[in-house]
Amino acid sequence: MALLTDLISYWTLDESSDGSGAVARVDSHSSNDLTDYNTTKSGTGIISNGADFEEDNSEYLSISGASETGLDLTGTQKVTISLWVKLESQPAVAAHFASKYTTTTAQRLWRFLYYNSGGTYQIRWQVGATGSSTVCTASYNKVLNNGTWYHLVVTYDDSANETEFFIDGESVATSAGCGYSIYDNSDTPFAIGAANVNTTPAYFTDGIIDEVGIWSRILTPTEVGLLYNGGAGLAYPFVAGTTAGRVSNLMTMGVS
Repeated sequence: MALLTDLISYWTLDESSDGSGAVARVDSHSSNDLTDYNTTKSGTGIISNGADFEEDNSEYLSISGASETGLDLTGTQKVTISLWVKLESQPAVAAHFASKYTTTTAQRLWRFLYYNSGGTYQIRWQVGATGSSTVCTASYNKVLNNGTWYHLVVTYDDSANETEFFIDGESVATSAGCGYSIYDNSDTPFAIGAANVNTTPAYFTDGIIDEVGIWSRILTPTEVGLLYNGGAGLAYPFVAGTTAGRVSNLMTMGVS
């Protein structure tokens, strides 16, 4: 199955910003362009540029719930989120990769984050139950070392009641116990680099995030491996010759 199949949005984050002014980040696949809050600068990404977030300046990228299309993931039985991250510091509580989530009960849809649980660091996926304060959490204990690139993928299948985490192209954990259909609330903003953007605390990320994609299906382990591409990443639109400094034969493997 081609990597473009059931792709909702993809942000290459290749725009150039020196942090002196806001620069919008374009959705390369759809219309969910992101507004830059607090002048997020660019840094060297895994492919071209990435968004370099400074936690102490409360930087993040976002689109309002009323303006986005498809990111609620409402009624979606299967979800995949893929991204690259290189942290500059460890979070005191949490660093958010991507989210549609606030602390308000009716706005707890979903979030993909890195969490400090009393000194135990975890990659987490959380989904809020419809109309309640209950949140289902799947987690995998992992320290993401500062200054190191990681390719992180989470897949969520609420019908099969299963969450799976991939790190650097390899499956590292499968977790059961959620089974929630993601709640529909168009008021909740989508954000990269933060959550709770209408409230506090927002738990901002301190580091570079790059190549963020969201699919309304479960990517296969082979497809996850293609996106990792031996640590070089695979540039949108996922065709031969678009990797960082590499030419591959991915077209012959059914990726287009």
